[in-house]
Amino acid sequence: MIDSITLITGNEGKAREYSTLLGIQVEAVKADLIEVQSLDVVDVVTRKAEDAYAKLQRPVLVDDTGLSLTAWNGFPGALVAWCLSSVGPEGILEWAAAATDRSATVTTAIGYADADGVQVFIGSLNGTIATERRGGGGFGYDSIFVPDNSGLTFAEMSADQKNAISHRRLAVDKLREVLEKPEEPTYVVLEINRRHEADALVAALNRGEVLTTLGGQAVQARAPYMGAYNPVEEECEGADRG
Repeated sequence: MIDSITLITGNEGKAREYSTLLGIQVEAVKADLIEVQSLDVVDVVTRKAEDAYAKLQRPVLVDDTGLSLTAWNGFPGALVAWCLSSVGPEGILEWAAAATDRSATVTTAIGYADADGVQVFIGSLNGTIATERRGGGGFGYDSIFVPDNSGLTFAEMSADQKNAISHRRLAVDKLREVLEKPEEPTYVVLEINRRHEADALVAALNRGEVLTTLGGQAVQARAPYMGAYNPVEEECEGADRG
C-alpha cells in the first residue's frame, strides 16, 4: 500500500479524518476544480478527480458528500455544500421545520485518480435530521444529522465513534482494498543472443516478471530467477537483433 496521498481539500479536519481512516499520511492541497452542477455526488466527484489528476499529475483523492432528505426528493444532495455556505446548518433546520418525514441519507463519494484513470467509491448511511443543532465536533452538517440506531448527531460523537460508522468510513474501506493491492509486475522485453548478456537477463528476471527471447524463441520466466542460465552460441549469425 502507498504510504501517502494527496487529498484535494481546504479542510484540514477532513484530511486528518482520512489519514486516520486510511492509516497513511494524507496531504491537504487546495485546488480550483471543475465542479458539475448535479445532485448526484458520483457525477460531481468523477469530474473533479479527472481534473485534479490532470492538474497535479500524481495519484490524488477528491471527495464529495451529499445530504438527501426524503421529504425533498433527495434535495439538497451534492448541493449541500452550497446550502451550508449560504444558510448554514441552522438554515437547513429552518427549511425542514415543517417536514413530517425527517428521514435523510448522507453519502460520500471518493474519487481516486491515477495514470490508469478514475475509480469512485461510495458509502451511504441512513438517519434523520435533528430538530436543533447538537454537539460541538465535526464539520458541515454533522451537528444536524443523527444516524440510525444512534441517539447522537455526528457532532456529539467522539472521532472514534464517528469513524467507526460513518458514510466516509464505508467509502474508505472500499478505497483501501484498491490501495492495498500489490502492483502489477512490469514486463521487460529483451533479446539475448550473446553469452555476455546473460548477467543482464538474470538481473532483469530478479527485478520482476520478464518476457524474453532466446534464439528467436519466446520464453516466459517469473522472478525470482534462481536457476542457471544456459547460454546460446556466442554469436548467433542472422539473428534478429530487435
